[in-house]
Amino acid sequence: MNFTTAQKQALLFILGAILLAISYRTANQYFFPPPAYDFSTFNQQYLARYDSIRQQLYQDSLAALQPPPLAVKQTFSSSQQPVNASPGIININTADVDALTRLPRIGPKTAARIIAWRLENGTFKVKKDLQKVKGIGPKTYQKLKQLISVD
Repeated sequence: MNFTTAQKQALLFILGAILLAISYRTANQYFFPPPAYDFSTFNQQYLARYDSIRQQLYQDSLAALQPPPLAVKQTFSSSQQPVNASPGIININTADVDALTRLPRIGPKTAARIIAWRLENGTFKVKKDLQKVKGIGPKTYQKLKQLISVD
């Protein structure tokens, strides 16, 4: 490809202008660096907010464990059946403490551990993930696997 003299001069002028701009910018950054921003106050505010949210979630999970106020015991005649007398299928990803305690061998503390595990790790992907919760071993899982779902 052959360039005319005018074209060569134009290309050299453009390259010179680019090099001049790059050198100006480099020298400007070297001699006048931008001030460093102090993110420590932002980090402190973020960590404080993060801690308060975690604390609130923890308190909410503990509040769910508190026993309900004393209520009058209901008696059922032979013609009446209590609502939810059998536990049925319980979704362990959405169940609250009351629903989880209706499962065999699951008390309030184990139910709280299940909810805490969900808060820390997300939803249970398969039923067998329930064994990752402290206090639920293979024997307990065998009794529960027909009564739970993760859908």
